[in-house]
Amino acid sequence: TDEDSEKNYTVRQKMKRMMKRYGAVGFGVYASVYVSFWSAFYVGFSYDLIDTSFMIGQSGSIHEYIAETLDNITWTESYRDTIKNTPQLTNAAVALLACKIIEPVRWGVAIALTPTVSKKIRDYRESRRS
Repeated sequence: TDEDSEKNYTVRQKMKRMMKRYGAVGFGVYASVYVSFWSAFYVGFSYDLIDTSFMIGQSGSIHEYIAETLDNITWTESYRDTIKNTPQLTNAAVALLACKIIEPVRWGVAIALTPTVSKKIRDYRESRRS
């Protein structure tokens, strides 16, 4: 059956099939999942809700660690002050990196949610026509 053969697909292949089948709905779900994960990481890093000590090997915020590390790198001198004075920028960049690292998870969530969202949208449209 088609369902059995789908089990052998990679996440990337499943994502391509989902986009082909669901089009704009698939893209919208994926974009929503992306923004949700990025926002969660950004808030987590901004308010120290995510313990980053395992990543940096010391306590404190990831922004402080990156600002201190830049002091030891000569080629960062031109933008070092901007980064030190703008923790939001550092948190946004680290959140983006964290979001990229877990991309297969985001794809999995989008693949799992898209058929349900598509069905809900289809049902809503049909109910409005009646």
